[in-house]
Amino acid sequence: MEEIKKGQAEILELLEKDIDVFNVNREEAAALTRVSQESILKLFTELHSGKNRVRIITDGERGSYVCNGASCYRAGTSGKKSVSRTGAGDAFGSGVVASLLQGDPIHTALRVGTLNAESVIGSLGAKEGILKKFPSASALATMPFRPV
Repeated sequence: MEEIKKGQAEILELLEKDIDVFNVNREEAAALTRVSQESILKLFTELHSGKNRVRIITDGERGSYVCNGASCYRAGTSGKKSVSRTGAGDAFGSGVVASLLQGDPIHTALRVGTLNAESVIGSLGAKEGILKKFPSASALATMPFRPV
């Protein structure tokens, strides 16, 4: 967290100008914005610089949130028990970005990221369990999802 606090001005400037997709956990978002972790919408207000910019805040086993300037959503988890959380954040982020690059809407991307992260936490190590192909429509439909 100390690195985030030291580079706060530079990070926020990059968010304003150059970063289209930004993924942090709730604690990192609070450290970066100096806003309480309690209000997810206030965190997004501080992180957002306009439409068509995707901002994602993960919240561990409680799920994740995404805003694109126009809409905000929350994705839950299936409640899968974890063997290890190593690599879960990276698996989540790579799933989200891969889905967005495929042209999927943000709510689908959030679900893909969640399924990828849940696949990783079922194994030891950061790479075990990473999805090799996109989840089926039926698998995506099992993930709880709602507007915020």
